[in-house]
Amino acid sequence: MKKLTSIFLSLPLLISTLSNAAEIEISFNGSGTVKAIEANTECNENCTIINDLATNTLQAVATSGQFSGWSGQQCDAGSGVMLDTAIETLGFIPSGAKTLVSADINQDNSEDLAYISLFDGQVGFFVNEGNGNFDRRTLAVNLNYPAALAFYDWDNDNDADLLVTEYGANNIKLYSNNGQGDFTFTKDMRVSGYRPYAISVNDINQDNIPDLALSSFTANTGGNLSVLVESINNAETAWFINNGQDEFELATTVSNTAAITIDTYIDSQTNLVELVAAEIETGDIALYAYDIDAAQVKRSLVGNGSSVYGAAFEDIDNNGTIDVLTSHYQPKNIQLSYRKADGSFDAPTIIGGFAQGTTATAFLDIDNNGYKDLLTGEFNNNKFLYVKTLGYRDCLVKSDSKIAITANFEQQSSSSTPNNSNTSQSSKSESGGGGSTSFISLLIALTIVVIRKVKLKYR
Repeated sequence: MKKLTSIFLSLPLLISTLSNAAEIEISFNGSGTVKAIEANTECNENCTIINDLATNTLQAVATSGQFSGWSGQQCDAGSGVMLDTAIETLGFIPSGAKTLVSADINQDNSEDLAYISLFDGQVGFFVNEGNGNFDRRTLAVNLNYPAALAFYDWDNDNDADLLVTEYGANNIKLYSNNGQGDFTFTKDMRVSGYRPYAISVNDINQDNIPDLALSSFTANTGGNLSVLVESINNAETAWFINNGQDEFELATTVSNTAAITIDTYIDSQTNLVELVAAEIETGDIALYAYDIDAAQVKRSLVGNGSSVYGAAFEDIDNNGTIDVLTSHYQPKNIQLSYRKADGSFDAPTIIGGFAQGTTATAFLDIDNNGYKDLLTGEFNNNKFLYVKTLGYRDCLVKSDSKIAITANFEQQSSSSTPNNSNTSQSSKSESGGGGSTSFISLLIALTIVVIRKVKLKYR
């Protein structure tokens, strides 16, 4: 067993320093090398690395074949995640798998999901049973084109309530949670002069009253998705302040480009209010950072891709930067974009293998392994799907941590593209029918506008 020491200090200082350092034990399964990046050292057999660095980034490199992941205790964070190669089915809904959002609705410490089934106007839940199974329950049917969902503790009673945009009726429907996961309709809300399609909720002025982000536009919902896109008018995405009586005043307009899906996040360090938008007219995945004190909005680009449909925020690798998951109706894939420390985004990780146009974007730990999985929907196949997150790609170990992990190496590579056994086709397409040619016309329309044992000890 090797001991690799990356700091050289006098004894008193060493004792003082190491009292704040981490302890990490790592084993090898297969042949490869582990590099400790900040310590500028590496080993390929049993060893101990001692330092007081705030973070150690451990990268695994296979001698041959490939690194297949870390096992044992979980790293503090990662630099990216490793995804399974299979696409799994979460569950089926009646007609048009459109939207998913997550929250713990019954306070059992497991996150649940709300969904939209578009063509029958249904909103319901996949209630997490904690064993990888979900119980589907219906909340409402025959809504007039339910377009988007948002969970938020609207009435400040410490549970997640649900908001639904009823696009066809120009309403925002509020369903209140009794704390046990039972919801009752409370009221319809409207924002004068706006027709809400996408929605997100946050308290942007920190007055303990929920505010709204809305994407509003008019469009023809009687045809397929391409008809909707081609007919969009009066597009606006904006923030609205709630006066406490569920009356809303425009705070700022962030865009005049239609967004099918939006999500929001408040950066606790910068206090910037961030909104990610799937702008289907242009294919842009746009990020709008709103400085409410300066009354300024700054736009940046996460990426661009044909037929962008869904967008959701999550720090999936727990490294302190918020990442973005997007779905693309054509060419039917989902994309994971990692945010860097400077705020920009890496080129996306593209996950294909889907049989139908993909819609929903959500994160939830389906298999209870401590990692958030990626969720989407195949619209015309009437089902919601997920891709499992197996673990972190690079292992980030912070000062004071005590963990034991193994770097696993495979000798042969395997496909990195998830597999989906369902290749059936269906005749519907959002918004209201249109046949298989809708996929071709959609693509045309949107193209036009668009790491032997290693011990690392820290005392």
